[in-house]
Amino acid sequence: MYRIEYSKLAIERLEMIPVARDANAVTRRIGELSERPDHARKLKGNFIPYRSAHAAHDRYRIIFAIEESTATVRIEFVGRRLPDSVLDVYAEFERLVLQSHHRRI
Repeated sequence: MYRIEYSKLAIERLEMIPVARDANAVTRRIGELSERPDHARKLKGNFIPYRSAHAAHDRYRIIFAIEESTATVRIEFVGRRLPDSVLDVYAEFERLVLQSHHRRI
């Protein structure tokens, strides 16, 4: 069993989900990640070492990393899948999280 941790941004994004049913589905899916996080899709390119899990009838994505040494799943970002939009979860994650990591290096 893996322990779940949340980034501050992930918590903020969870609280922003407007439909309670979707928020509950995302929360349930995060709970499932504590048992089998390795079944989620590995991301590629700029998104390595993150993984992505679908939730709420594939409308939302949960972006997370697995830390095997501490048996921890760290939820980094949650967002709506909106292909070809600047508001798409992957576009926002890259802009808000990955670019800020690169600026600090």
